[in-house]
Amino acid sequence: MSFSINNAGAQESGDGGGTPYSFGGACSSQGSWTQSALMATQNLKKITAQLKDDANCKALGLSVTAAIESMQNNIKSASDSPDDIAKLSHLPTEISALRSYAGMNPAKRSSVLKLMMDKAIQGASISSKVKSRENTASGLMDFGTRLRTSTNAGIGMLNQVMDNIPRLNECMIGENSAAMGSFIAMSTQVAAAFASSGQDGMASKLALTISKITNLQRDIKFSKTMRKLNQQEFLSSMACLMEVTSESFCQARDAMGLFKQGMNNLSVNTDRLKNITKNNPFAGFYILNTHVPNVTRWLQQVQIGVDPKLPNDATFQNNILNEIAIYQKSVKTLLGDYNYSKGTLDSLSSKQAKQNTVRKLVISLSGTMSSGFGEGDNTRNFFTTNQTSMAIPFNLLGMPIPDQVLGKVMPQQSPEMWLEANMTNLPIFNDPDALMTGIGMRMRVLVHEANIASIEYFNRWFIVDKASLVNESVIDIQYTVKDSLIAIQTYLGLLQERLAATGGDTSIIPTVLDTRYRIQVILDKYEVVAKVGVEMKGMNPRQITDVAMLTKPLEAYEDLINTVYEQFNVQLARSGYLANRMSNFVNEDYILLVRNKVNFTQAQQDLFYAVGMSSLEKMLQIYNGNPANVQTDLNMALKINKGNIEALETLLKDSVVNAIAEAKMVAEGKTNTGWDSVKRVVSNAIEKNKKLPLYGLGWGMGENIISELYEHADRYTFNSADEVRSPESEFDDSRGVYAQLCIQALAFPNQQGLRDLCAGAVLESPLKKSGGLGVSYDQRLNSYLENLSPQQRRLSLSKRTSFNHSERICALRDYNRQNMVLFMTLGKNSSNAP
Repeated sequence: MSFSINNAGAQESGDGGGTPYSFGGACSSQGSWTQSALMATQNLKKITAQLKDDANCKALGLSVTAAIESMQNNIKSASDSPDDIAKLSHLPTEISALRSYAGMNPAKRSSVLKLMMDKAIQGASISSKVKSRENTASGLMDFGTRLRTSTNAGIGMLNQVMDNIPRLNECMIGENSAAMGSFIAMSTQVAAAFASSGQDGMASKLALTISKITNLQRDIKFSKTMRKLNQQEFLSSMACLMEVTSESFCQARDAMGLFKQGMNNLSVNTDRLKNITKNNPFAGFYILNTHVPNVTRWLQQVQIGVDPKLPNDATFQNNILNEIAIYQKSVKTLLGDYNYSKGTLDSLSSKQAKQNTVRKLVISLSGTMSSGFGEGDNTRNFFTTNQTSMAIPFNLLGMPIPDQVLGKVMPQQSPEMWLEANMTNLPIFNDPDALMTGIGMRMRVLVHEANIASIEYFNRWFIVDKASLVNESVIDIQYTVKDSLIAIQTYLGLLQERLAATGGDTSIIPTVLDTRYRIQVILDKYEVVAKVGVEMKGMNPRQITDVAMLTKPLEAYEDLINTVYEQFNVQLARSGYLANRMSNFVNEDYILLVRNKVNFTQAQQDLFYAVGMSSLEKMLQIYNGNPANVQTDLNMALKINKGNIEALETLLKDSVVNAIAEAKMVAEGKTNTGWDSVKRVVSNAIEKNKKLPLYGLGWGMGENIISELYEHADRYTFNSADEVRSPESEFDDSRGVYAQLCIQALAFPNQQGLRDLCAGAVLESPLKKSGGLGVSYDQRLNSYLENLSPQQRRLSLSKRTSFNHSERICALRDYNRQNMVLFMTLGKNSSNAP
């Protein structure tokens, strides 16, 4: 037999599939080292089962069993056969019947006589067999004969035992008990078979019992090994499950704390939009998740227009969208051609080659801009709205159109022919690199002008009812689009001040300022619309006779939509232009708030710094939708998570207590788990006994001991003194596990059975020399005593303990988070550390 432990095997057996004690899942405190150790544990379980089922250890028993079965068959064949006796008793009757039949049928006399002869011969043969068996059976009835036969059988079996003993040398575990048990059991069974002629099964059962007893020691060894390995998996799974369950509660608790503070800090007065306080750390989150989506939704309507009511409407809108899409593709083509040619130019060394590259680029760009984009003559060309095709190449070069191209000087030449003939004589071609840069700048100007033309075209024909679209932006129960733009503008002003005052990254300020400018341009257009409304508010329809008065509001609406389209780059960036910018701004604001400790509690500061940018996502989730629904959701989450912790206590507390006790014993260098368990049983019984009246102490003490053992048997281990137990390592790992489990067990509402066991437990920080923060079981358990009123102090212990239950649940999470924050800030300037 052979086996090996390798990485592949560990990986295969480490998947946890079908392992009842591996259920903890993934948790942050159990990383690759713990998982590697658990894979080794599972591999050991697999090997233990393999050793238990070793064929070499079972070879002797199987061989002797086969010999016994053979002998029993021989004995069985020696007994009288009821079938043969029955046949012999029937033969006389059959022969008599044949004789009578022969007398009545002379024609068949010959055949009947032959059949009678066959029956007579058959009778003689059967009679001989029965006689021989009677002699054998009667011989076996003699005790001496039985003894000799048993001896011969035993010698035969001994020969088989001798043949199989060498295989036992290959059995590494329990070989002596296996050999002796098999030999004694099978010998007993052989003797019983011959002595009783198989009439009584008691001896066979005795042989089976002897075999089981002699193999019991070997089986116990394997069962103890499997229990030890299961304990390792169970310990890890319990710790992980407790961590995951507590973390779920703590996350909901953090969210509720942030939500409450954010709601308290938000201004709810009439002038709320203009009073976003500087010191509110959640203003950016609120803006990003409330006002920005409000504007974005309206921009989507600006982008897609109104829904078509008829097939003809759909066809008309699709044609417009197709023309805009073709134009946008042409812009991409222009940018691609320019950047490719610029890269080619940079790689050339010859001046003439560079000049030719620039000339070819100008002709290529002009062709794209003036050809209707290759989609047919009917395709609208937005580049030629404000200029002719002839002028495009010379506008790119930054020079007037030559007279020969205009036809003032004959013969008239095409722009391409003229450039090819006169390129080397033009001063601007003396520096091809500078000319290339100038072409890029002028190309972008032409693209910008074409953008404006496309926007006007789109808005004129695609968005027919611009008045309704503008009205939607100023009508809403909560926040209008105009309100949201004002709120965003105010927030960006505060952000710009904060960036300048707190040493933020000033490279973002130009973009902030540009966004503020764009929003202000749009707000100015809203003011124009509002002024038109003021002018017309006292008029009735009959007074509006001037055509200019009729068209003035329509022009104001159209101008506003066109401005929004242009300033937020709706044509290219769609509705995400403002949202993308604001996301970056709020991220930067968040970093500033954390680094400068602006209006954060220590817990929130640790939370934000520890979870990094993911806290932003959490805040976005918190502020999404109706705040009342958010609060209801968080209340339900907290209640469910506490219920989960209660269920976990019911399921695992006794096992956790036992694991804590064992880890503590190893940490303290003790070995007698039985005596330790006895002391803990008595201690817990005494704790229960304090509730009894004085006259009931004696009986109550005994009753409590029995009750404790019956109800909480899993808390105690009564192992033998010679049980293998490793001492504490030089790194105090058992003490660390003991302290960790005690801190995690603080989450259990009822601390009975844990107070004395965990008293003095401290989970030390790995950063002790750097001011790391450990966590004490006693301090966390008794922290509720610090701020209690006299009335609260008179409450029961369990009621008083409940005041700090939430903090107890999060004790391990807070310990991990505080030490991670410390580690992240080591070596950093204090101005950048939380």
